[in-house]
Amino acid sequence: MGIRTSLATNGTLLTPDVVDKITASGIKRVSISLDGASPKTHDANRGSGSFMQAIKGIESLCGKIDFQINTTITKRNKHDIMPMFDLAEKMRAKALHFFFLVPTGRGREEDLISPLEQEGILRMIDTESCSRPIEIQVTCAPQYARISKAKEGRRRSGGCLAGRSFVFISRSGDVYP
Repeated sequence: MGIRTSLATNGTLLTPDVVDKITASGIKRVSISLDGASPKTHDANRGSGSFMQAIKGIESLCGKIDFQINTTITKRNKHDIMPMFDLAEKMRAKALHFFFLVPTGRGREEDLISPLEQEGILRMIDTESCSRPIEIQVTCAPQYARISKAKEGRRRSGGCLAGRSFVFISRSGDVYP
């Protein structure tokens, strides 16, 4: 029906065989959640060894299907933002999407960064997005629209994608905006 379909995963179960099945299914992009640019930062959130498993998953995707890296910015990984740009480029990601923590589910209010820190981080992301060859998006931060210097051919970002350009279908088939 012309709807671009993507798959979101932590990447730990992606093998060459699984990637072949994903590619054959018609999925157009895979997003991998990385909470940091190093095992120390990522594994502190996702469990020991999960960073290297995710990197192996990314390596299985390379050359077969477009992928992006998703990073949720918190107090615990804010120091890894610049290294995330470098890692995404090194791994040949099509895009790097930054999410600002919304304290629901496992997200905790104590992990939120201050509004002043958000402002500085958003300005840094915008500056970097102008000089990086990959797509950079910011989500769950509507204030980014006032900062963003959207370039020709690049989409403005910042707000919530729910219902506008994104819908989530869970592994059990439930649909969420």
